[in-house]
Amino acid sequence: MSIFRTYPAIREKYDQNVPTGHMTEADFWRTFFQSHYFTMDRMHSSHSRDLFTDCVKRDDEKMHNEAERASRKAMAVIAPETNETSEIGYGVNESITETTGKNDLNKNLIKRFNFHSTMILKSTLGLDTNNDTSSTNRSEIVDDDDDNVAKKFKPDDDLEDLRTEPPEETQTLKLVNPERYLRAPTTDRSQKNSVLQIPTNLNNLKQEMTNWHVNTELSLNSSLAHRIVKDLTPGGALMHGTTAQTLSQIVPQNIQEEMQTIYISLSELLRHFWSSFPPSSPLIEEKIHRVHDTIERFRETQVNAFKEKVSTDLLTDFHLAGHMEDLIDTANTKYHQWIKTLSSTGRT
Repeated sequence: MSIFRTYPAIREKYDQNVPTGHMTEADFWRTFFQSHYFTMDRMHSSHSRDLFTDCVKRDDEKMHNEAERASRKAMAVIAPETNETSEIGYGVNESITETTGKNDLNKNLIKRFNFHSTMILKSTLGLDTNNDTSSTNRSEIVDDDDDNVAKKFKPDDDLEDLRTEPPEETQTLKLVNPERYLRAPTTDRSQKNSVLQIPTNLNNLKQEMTNWHVNTELSLNSSLAHRIVKDLTPGGALMHGTTAQTLSQIVPQNIQEEMQTIYISLSELLRHFWSSFPPSSPLIEEKIHRVHDTIERFRETQVNAFKEKVSTDLLTDFHLAGHMEDLIDTANTKYHQWIKTLSSTGRT
């Protein structure tokens, strides 16, 4: 029963009276519920002949032990005898005369509630409260644990942060030649080593030069390089007029306006062409064919005409229509690749 687990003294009284035949179980519980032990928080008269009188004394001893053990845990850092809070007003001074009356009744009731909660917690955690010997051993173990907790803490004068740091121990250097330690090392040995390595380095260089191959893939031939230098020198094909002139100053204004108009129209056609890829429907495929034909007609009627117009001695080297032709050629390459893909899949 939960009463036996919580209050071992009741179990002892039960074992002493009911199994031996001194009392029936009904009489035992009737006596228990009518006893001063059960109603001591409401009745204050003393019953010296009560069956459970010694249970009250044992509970008082246990309450005192539990309170003392809790106090030791709470005061694990500073000993209670040296605690400055153990004075009047802190509620921990045992020498203070206790008041009587309603406050005394409330205090006693609170103590009983705390003790009852402690016993329930112990029974819930599975602690053995039925044997006084085991309780004594357990209290000794708890006391040892409290001592171990107290050992983890140190007085204020032993804190590491308040200690004076001892001087660091240093090792004395034993120098055979202090001059070499205070000055830079001599260079005689390094110079000697570098001189000895000269033949080896020379042989390595000869071997690398023997296995070296000239790579002229990214180099320009002499005639093309000469032409580029000639065109970029003052007075060359790309350097007409003074050095301060720009392309916008060299090309006439009407040519610039016509070139801008052609660029805008070509860019719009190419935008429609490239936005159709990849085609997602037959209508888009038909649009690709139609836009491609329009671009080809635009090349013949606009770009080629503009190219012939700027093919003068003054503007022929600028290749003003070259970029537009590159854009159209790129679109044609894409179109023919797409046609080839359609043919490989059996579509036309």
